[in-house]
Amino acid sequence: MRGTLAYASGPGETVRRTCRGCFEAMEKTRSKRLDRLKLRLVEASCATCTPSIRRQLEKVKGVEWVGANPILDLILVDYDPDLLDTDEILSAIRKSGYKAVRVST
Repeated sequence: MRGTLAYASGPGETVRRTCRGCFEAMEKTRSKRLDRLKLRLVEASCATCTPSIRRQLEKVKGVEWVGANPILDLILVDYDPDLLDTDEILSAIRKSGYKAVRVST
C-alpha cells in the first residue's frame, strides 16, 4: 500500500508526495529554519502596490514565501536567515520604489 504525505509549502499551498518521497519531504521542511518578518508599507497609495512588492521580494534569494494584504498595507515575509537578513529585505522593497517599516510582534 502506498502512503501519501501532505504538507503546506506556504499558505494556500499543499504538496503531496508518495511514500517514497515522504521522508525526504519531511526532512526538507524540518531542516529549514525560517524567520518571519512583518512589515507595514508607508505611503502605499493603491492596492497594486502590495502585489508589485510581493513579486519583487519573491525574486530575492532566501525569501521562501511572501504574503501581502493590500487593505492593511501589510507584507509578511518568510525567509532563511542564513541567506539574508532583514536589512536586505527592506533594501529590496526600497529598490522597488516603496518604503516599509517593521511591525513589532
